[in-house]
Amino acid sequence: VPLYESSFYIENAEPVPGLITVQYGTSDFNESEGEYEVTQPIKIPGYGSMQIALTSEQPLERIRVNPYLSYNRTPFSIHVPRRRVYDEVARSEMPLVQAASWQYEDGDSVVVDDLDAGFSVDTTEESRSMPWFMQFLTFAFGETTHDQGLASYSGYSVIFEEWSRQQLDQAYGKYRRTLARAFDSSTVANAHFEANLPRSGSWKLEYHLPNPESIGNSFGGGFGPAVNFNIQVGERRGRQRWGDFDIWVTDGDRVVPIEFDGESIDDGWNLLGEFQLENPLVTVSVSTNTSRGSVVADAIRWTPAS
Repeated sequence: VPLYESSFYIENAEPVPGLITVQYGTSDFNESEGEYEVTQPIKIPGYGSMQIALTSEQPLERIRVNPYLSYNRTPFSIHVPRRRVYDEVARSEMPLVQAASWQYEDGDSVVVDDLDAGFSVDTTEESRSMPWFMQFLTFAFGETTHDQGLASYSGYSVIFEEWSRQQLDQAYGKYRRTLARAFDSSTVANAHFEANLPRSGSWKLEYHLPNPESIGNSFGGGFGPAVNFNIQVGERRGRQRWGDFDIWVTDGDRVVPIEFDGESIDDGWNLLGEFQLENPLVTVSVSTNTSRGSVVADAIRWTPAS
């Protein structure tokens, strides 16, 4: 019986050894009928890397890593490319675990994530009154908690007119995978990614976004200028697309608006353009003005154009 082999590298970027287990299978882990295998605990030495090789009778569709006690905090998925043609080789299967010299590198790129020091959200003096039904929802679902300065988003939390932080598997992150989000025109506060590039010159700018269906399907409503509410109501059918975001680059005294077409945005990194920068210190900003839905500030990446 032919076997399918899927392998990936994983690096422990900290000095303390850590344990992981790997779940893998051919169907979605969220589905009750999904069958998957779980490895024994695998030790990753401090500042070390491992190659993990998984074998299966059918092509794998899902790989998920449980990092236990780590900066990651929660399990995370590994993207499995879908292929129509597979390479056939006549050899014995690789061992489940073997040491590797692989290290993750950004190369010449400069990445700013929503958890980095370069990310910020404007502080505002907006006054927020709370109608009686919002007081009831707050009582029912509890007070909003905060995550590194932003309100923590969850499908059953009461969301005021402000940016919030959502933990999401498809978001970008070195350890934790999170993003900042806000409803359309919910606040005048803007989100900013400030990067200190090694030099001025020609740079390409990319913007990271997850699948819009992954951030949560909800209905929302505004009552007066002060408050929005958001309640999870279940799965929505049909392909969703991002709205058109309001994004601009600040290069010294120069402000350059960016054309952002939500219909053409893919999952992951998206090229927004090439810029001739006059200053190494540059800021990418996004407002809550969008053609529809929510605005997301996940991560940006600058890469030298040449």
